[in-house]
Amino acid sequence: MPKPFHLDINLDDEVECREFFEKHSPFSGQDLAKRLGLQGEGAAGLASSLIMYASHRLAAFNYRVHGYIVDAIRQETHCDTLYRLGIQPVCDCW
Repeated sequence: MPKPFHLDINLDDEVECREFFEKHSPFSGQDLAKRLGLQGEGAAGLASSLIMYASHRLAAFNYRVHGYIVDAIRQETHCDTLYRLGIQPVCDCW
């Protein structure tokens, strides 16, 4: 299990989420974990969960802007699952 950490960003804010995704999405696994300062067993999986969360969250923002509420809710459900199962246990950033 990765060590608990604090990510100084709010991925539920569209601007911050987009900046995070654009800065970190080219990286994955251990490379991303290292960039984010994550250590320990499971750090690569946590880093991947954060990028997937940001990706789904950005899709939800986009769907809402264009009035596709059902699709937005579907993306937000993915976010909730990623948060509950992968991010929340080790992250105090929200």
